[in-house]
Amino acid sequence: MNVLHPPLKRLARTACWLLLIPLAAGLVRLRLDTEVLDLLPPGLPEVRGLRLYHEYFANQRDCLITVQAPNAEMAEEASRALVSRLRARPDLVTRITWQPPWLEQPLAGVEFIAALWFNQAPEIFGALTNRLLGAGAEQTLAATKERLAVTFSPADLAALARDPFGLLELPGASLPGSDTPAGRLFHSADGSFRVLFVEAQPPLPTYRQCAEWLGQVDQIVAAARTEGAISADTVIRYTGRPVFLAETATSMERDMISSVFGTLVIVSGLFYWAHRSWRPLLRLLALLLATLAITLAIGGLWFGTLNVISLGFAAILIGLVVDYGLIQHQEMMARPGHPVGAIRRAVAGGIGWSAVTTAGAFLTLNLTSLPGLGELGWLVAVGVATGAALMLGFALKSAPPAPATARALLQAVPGVAPDDASASRVRPVTAAVTTVALLAGAALLVGQPPRFDRSASALRLRGSTAFEAAQELQEKLGLGAHPLWMVIPGRDEGDARRRMVEVDERLRRAQAGGTIESYALPLAIWPQPDHQAANRSTARLLAGQLQPLRRSVLAAGFTAESLDLTATMLQVWAKAAESDQTFWPTDDASRWVFDQSVARTDAGWIVLATVHLRHAPPGPEGLADALRDLPGNGVLLASWELLGAGLFAVVARELPGILSVMALLITAALAFAFRAWRPIALGWSSLAAAAVLLGAIMAGFGWSWNLMNLMALPLLLGAGVDYSIHVQLALRRHHGNITAVRHTVGRALFLCAATTAAGFGSMSFSSNAGLASLGQVCAAGILSSYVVAVHLLPFWWRWAHGTRRPEP
Repeated sequence: MNVLHPPLKRLARTACWLLLIPLAAGLVRLRLDTEVLDLLPPGLPEVRGLRLYHEYFANQRDCLITVQAPNAEMAEEASRALVSRLRARPDLVTRITWQPPWLEQPLAGVEFIAALWFNQAPEIFGALTNRLLGAGAEQTLAATKERLAVTFSPADLAALARDPFGLLELPGASLPGSDTPAGRLFHSADGSFRVLFVEAQPPLPTYRQCAEWLGQVDQIVAAARTEGAISADTVIRYTGRPVFLAETATSMERDMISSVFGTLVIVSGLFYWAHRSWRPLLRLLALLLATLAITLAIGGLWFGTLNVISLGFAAILIGLVVDYGLIQHQEMMARPGHPVGAIRRAVAGGIGWSAVTTAGAFLTLNLTSLPGLGELGWLVAVGVATGAALMLGFALKSAPPAPATARALLQAVPGVAPDDASASRVRPVTAAVTTVALLAGAALLVGQPPRFDRSASALRLRGSTAFEAAQELQEKLGLGAHPLWMVIPGRDEGDARRRMVEVDERLRRAQAGGTIESYALPLAIWPQPDHQAANRSTARLLAGQLQPLRRSVLAAGFTAESLDLTATMLQVWAKAAESDQTFWPTDDASRWVFDQSVARTDAGWIVLATVHLRHAPPGPEGLADALRDLPGNGVLLASWELLGAGLFAVVARELPGILSVMALLITAALAFAFRAWRPIALGWSSLAAAAVLLGAIMAGFGWSWNLMNLMALPLLLGAGVDYSIHVQLALRRHHGNITAVRHTVGRALFLCAATTAAGFGSMSFSSNAGLASLGQVCAAGILSSYVVAVHLLPFWWRWAHGTRRPEP
């Protein structure tokens, strides 16, 4: 009998079509975010430090190309070939720096050197008048001619010929990183390894644009190899933000497609193996894809932008939602001739409470400080609710014909006897197996307790070529295995300088104490407004000496070109003396130097100090202890190692609260489902036994807990209690007949566990190490829950109820 009248049917059909409009809008609005830091707590100091570093000092368009050749000559030849070819493509590249700018263009760094002179103390800058005015200029030129006559150094000959007044020799001032060998930023000590800093011309806001740009650069490299400009044994690698962005997003996109496809293939194979039927299988697959599409559309409407790592929800969702269809189909096969509505009503309670507990478990992830896990939990919760509704409404269409007799009803499922006499004979065996298994698992856990990985490795890509290139760069340039960044904020130039002075004192003490090997702090190149104000009158005086200096240079026998550097420097001082504002050099070389360590924001200034440790501390905890006293007031110390320790502390602090909420939710669900204390106790007993088995599996395989797979605990609590609910409700329906339960719900749960474990297990092949470990732990936990619920819980249920059989 039709429940709805024709007008109501038309109205319902129209409403369904209208719902497609916002869902389509959600899919159109959906965007992917590839920034890993968006997954992390924004208030954590380590996250704030890394975010500031990536925002202001790791330009999204900056790519580093490394060249490793058998010797220095081949490395320089390959680098020159790449530089010339890339500079010939202004549509691809804005700027390439492969050696200090002042080495390629001798006058490129003059403005920067002039600014350093202008920042000197007034007595030092004023002493230039003795070198450049009147008789002092003639004495300086005579001393330079004497040095030229006795030196045999080509470098000195070239320098003195273009700088006869010695203005490139700064007293007490140095370039950033000058505590290391010259050129350390560009090549290794032996010259066989070189680095090219490449800035892309087009903006690269999306990972697809990054991948396309990298592909064009790679084509240029391949063409250079074909032409013989780069030898076959020269290795070219890429790193930097465009490379990480493209690599992360494309890997996760590929992982999502392969995991979804792989899970669907496993679901199809298991279903057809169990039921040999195509129509319900196709209906099941269609409902799974519809659930996935609706969830993505709702996520697009609600969030707009989803982090690419959150897309791992797809395989999880398929593995969870398919359970609801499998249970209904198995129940229908076990009840030939029963109306579809009656079958739905029989399993609706189990599916409903299962969806509530599973969705609740994933929603508890929103209680963490990690936005990425909260987003993942929200998507899975919405998908589980949507999938349960779709499966209950559309998974069943028709029932098989009824058997002739009641005995045939039980015989329709192979192996099911009308009574359960065999169950009593296997009780002692089951008790022994249960006891031995649990005791063995507990003993393994005691002998090899769970291990905890507090590093940030769970956030990285496995086998990342960009990460390997960055590590090789650090090693070849001798920058240490643990580069650290100190982010120093300042309201203005003066405040930033005061903070740098404090940090410099701390770093000097740490260096003297052996904690760090070296550090780079732009204190020596920072403008000093007081010194500049005092030096303006001297700068005006010197700027007016160009013509007398020209006459002196020519009279001393130097060429007119030898005065170009001095003339350029006088012009810079003239420009600096015209304004009352703090003078900052603005030429290309100066911008390149300051871009490495200085950034101006709406709130003021941000300065970056780079710290290199002398010895690698034993793990993130040792690193945190070694550097505990380095940050000062408002200074952020950032590194991926420190980030891992900080995140693990946050997760460990929040996990007890999440588990407490989850425990209340599970207890409430069991109470509403059964309204008796025995099923509640049995449900928790099965969860405890599954936890022991999971711990034993992790100990046996050497897995460790990390800041990502710790979130498997609430998920497994929610998913594990589902099996307990289904089994106990089935025991009620079948009046305690264990064999019947195993061949109905038990067989369905086998398929459920296999498909859910496949969904989680497919994540173990993820490029993201954290998602991979989460998938491994969840797959093992699901299988542990299945073994306990189907093969142990029914006998515990019989022991708890004795000979009394509760009514369904």
